Amino acid sequence: MKIEHFLYLILGFLFYACSGGMYDSVKEYYDEGELNYIAKVDSVSAKAGKNRVQFTWRVLPDPRVKELYVTWANGSKDATIPIDFSKLDENRFYTAILNSVDEGSHVFHLYHLGKGDRSVPTEIEANSYGDRYEETVVPRPIRSITIVDGEASIIWGAIIENCEVEISYTNVDGTLSKHSVDPTETTTIIDNVKPESPFSYVSKYLPEINAIDTFSVTSGTVYFPKEIIPEKKIDSKKFQPVPLPRDIFLSHQFYWMFDGDLSDGLYSGAEMTLTPAFFTFDLGVTVKLSRYTLWYRPDLAYQDYSPKKWKVYGALEPDLNVVDTEYWETGFKKDWTLLSEVDDISLYKPSGNEDSITNDDMAAARNGFEMDCINSDVAVRYLRFEISENWAALPFGRTVIAELEFYGYHVK
Repeated sequence: MKIEHFLYLILGFLFYACSGGMYDSVKEYYDEGELNYIAKVDSVSAKAGKNRVQFTWRVLPDPRVKELYVTWANGSKDATIPIDFSKLDENRFYTAILNSVDEGSHVFHLYHLGKGDRSVPTEIEANSYGDRYEETVVPRPIRSITIVDGEASIIWGAIIENCEVEISYTNVDGTLSKHSVDPTETTTIIDNVKPESPFSYVSKYLPEINAIDTFSVTSGTVYFPKEIIPEKKIDSKKFQPVPLPRDIFLSHQFYWMFDGDLSDGLYSGAEMTLTPAFFTFDLGVTVKLSRYTLWYRPDLAYQDYSPKKWKVYGALEPDLNVVDTEYWETGFKKDWTLLSEVDDISLYKPSGNEDSITNDDMAAARNGFEMDCINSDVAVRYLRFEISENWAALPFGRTVIAELEFYGYHVK
């Protein structure tokens, strides 16, 4: 019997030792005495804000639930938020904002309250942002700005995924306009921008995904640059011949120089054998010429009546009523600007040889002779060609040009 009593004593001691911590997790609730716990805060989520946090949770169907009670900062701070049951969604989810939350990361304990009863807590972590974060945000950097044909192109620096931008600017008719920029956008195109006008932009930062507040910073005043006028091929549809004293007769053959067909072109009459030969035409627009290309007729490359040496002059508003032939041979040069002077065949013929034609020479003729213009900053509308020598033996004879193309910058 003594042995049996001893065994019972040992078993009792072991049972007590093993079960001593079994109720530790709910001990504080036992210590509070008898309580009637109501439905707990269910399926809670949190979103960061500016010195505030937004909670969304499911309010279980317990008629005793009336309020949300929140504690944080190790219980040193708390707040009670009434629940407006008319604002529950169809799944009984409710959203409320907790204000006056210091900047930082916090652990929140959420309880339901009602009729003197309280639920067990639901724990969730969330961030609150404030002045320290706001001091770190800067305007999204701009790498470059250009304006071409009235269209501004803003190239941004590195992508900032949480930063939206809103640009405020003045368009060409003086109206204040706004343009939004997506965070992943690296190049922003804005139409109808007034060159050299000021603009500013607001960079709006979201501190984290799904945050309820943004932090904004406004740039200083930025200026759009001068407009870049792109080089363009001058539209030959506006070209018109201008018959002047001493010029060769152009007629309909003038337009053949701009039809893209190398088999035809300008072919002056046999009676026009004066040296040099001139012809004049109106571009129909004001431009600054940068370059042009001249093509021979393939069957007359470096021979016969194809130009060998020539000059090109330009003028903006010449006096076309002058009838003096001598003026149009030499005198006009004081009023017109020299744009191109081709006085050496090596400028366009690769071999530079007057007596033979190489394969490279023929390839250059097929591609056309591209000539850069001098005085390309001078605005012109009228062009006057002076052909001082062709490839034919004297007498000078006809003038034959298959095609011409002109490139430059339109002057507004």
